[in-house]
Amino acid sequence: MYEGVPQIKAKGNTVEIYLLESEVEIEFDGKMELHKFINATNKLLTGESSVQKGAKKVKDTIGLVDDTLGINTVQATSNVLKNGIVGNIAGAIGKIGKSLFNKNKK
Repeated sequence: MYEGVPQIKAKGNTVEIYLLESEVEIEFDGKMELHKFINATNKLLTGESSVQKGAKKVKDTIGLVDDTLGINTVQATSNVLKNGIVGNIAGAIGKIGKSLFNKNKK
């Protein structure tokens, strides 16, 4: 158990559930049933589906990268989708040029 929550691990067509004092193994006929069981169990235990947990991890990671590098990944991605990579490189070069020009102007 981790932070009071049983841990679940898929291994082949078997699910291993680790509890405080025991382990439980359940075998499924196929991977689809296995994944449905894991997703339902995770949602029951944590209140979040696997997709929600994954999205939260991605969001937290993007926030960490943005804070560390001082960028806005969502805005940059949006700009790439709107303007394409070439347009963004040209825009970035233009901003750097303006910044240098204004710095030298002072």
